[in-house]
Amino acid sequence: MKNSDLRCYQCPELFVRFKLALMAAQAEQQDIAFMLKGDDIQGVSDIKRYLTKQKLAFTVTTTAEQLIITVERETRV
Repeated sequence: MKNSDLRCYQCPELFVRFKLALMAAQAEQQDIAFMLKGDDIQGVSDIKRYLTKQKLAFTVTTTAEQLIITVERETRV
């Protein structure tokens, strides 16, 4: 599984880096986990909306300081 720490970015750069990391993980057929700031509501909602539109399976885990979105490799729902 690949990891991508996006906590230091804000939209629109956050979303661009998310898409680039997702494409790289898909090309390598790997799962990927994105670490995001828990208070970045806009960035998180944009990512969730994109993953839902692409019909990709993902899970969201929330901790005190961060939110983790894990995307399964090419598993469409």
